[in-house]
Amino acid sequence: MEKKGVSQISGTVKPVVGEKYIYHVTGWYPDTEAEKRNPKLVTWELFKQRKNGNFTSTNIRKKESANLLLAKMQ
Repeated sequence: MEKKGVSQISGTVKPVVGEKYIYHVTGWYPDTEAEKRNPKLVTWELFKQRKNGNFTSTNIRKKESANLLLAKMQ
């Protein structure tokens, strides 16, 4: 089974706490059906990076827009 969905996004790679950022879909996996290649159908998920470099989900998900304001997490 081939991968489907978003393969690439664009946006800042070094976000700063307290700043607002917008991310965009810039690529799709080849096996993604044409009718599903709609950025408005994408569910964005916010992850936080731990001190060891690993990423953990924040369980924050948004539909349509990746318009995010980053806040410091404890």
